[in-house]
Amino acid sequence: MKSIVYILETITNLHVGNGDINYNIIDNEVEKDLSGYPIINSSGVKGAFREFIHESGIGEKDEEKIFGSKSSNNDEEKKPGKLKFYSGECLAITMRNEVGDKPYSLVTTIEMLKRFIEMCEVMKVTDLKVDIKGLDENKTYKVSKNKINVEGINIENQLDSKVKDLFEMINEDTAKNLVIMPCENIKDISLPVLARNVLENGISKNIWYEEYVPYHSLFFVCVNCEDDDLLNKFDAAVDNEIVQFGGNATIGYGLTRIKSLAKGGDKNG
Repeated sequence: MKSIVYILETITNLHVGNGDINYNIIDNEVEKDLSGYPIINSSGVKGAFREFIHESGIGEKDEEKIFGSKSSNNDEEKKPGKLKFYSGECLAITMRNEVGDKPYSLVTTIEMLKRFIEMCEVMKVTDLKVDIKGLDENKTYKVSKNKINVEGINIENQLDSKVKDLFEMINEDTAKNLVIMPCENIKDISLPVLARNVLENGISKNIWYEEYVPYHSLFFVCVNCEDDDLLNKFDAAVDNEIVQFGGNATIGYGLTRIKSLAKGGDKNG
């Protein structure tokens, strides 16, 4: 079984809704995992990739091999796809700086990094080395040597290259803004919320509030397959491309850059 770990960097704001009806101030909340971090469920990952591949001209036969046959009303047996798509899990979220040389920081946690390392081990990705030994889960760390305050929290300790190297592989510019915070702090900070409105003849008829994940936030997605050639064909089609995830595509949400970060898998395929 061969595998690839992809990084998804949001180029515009992202909203992947949880589909729940709730009676809070926020009408449409972002889907979150058990840890309370934003997530793109595997069905949404697969659907977004399928839509992109369909438009890319890869061919109907390869599309069916990758994703499986489409639903139909006839008696044909539906064939499953050969590629397995895992959920898009959060690796870092952009957050507003109250003090700092940049308007925002790229914020991760030890908990997020541990989950990333765990999935790389499951996918047998051995080339990626992310060393978090010696980092205290209860302390804050920063790459920048300047004073930084993220959403009212002072970032105190200097971060060496152990974690920074991973983020530089993804985006050198945003890696300069990297911050590590305790998971309790990041969960206590709400995601941004926008007011949405429906106008009829210039008159407001309905207003609602929607949560979103800010641009330049990072997710990671694992994809694997027993057919190495088919996986490589998929990789060639999506690597360094822009794919739309989630809802609100008509207002520019969900544009996401795909980056193939590392490959792994069993030696015998």
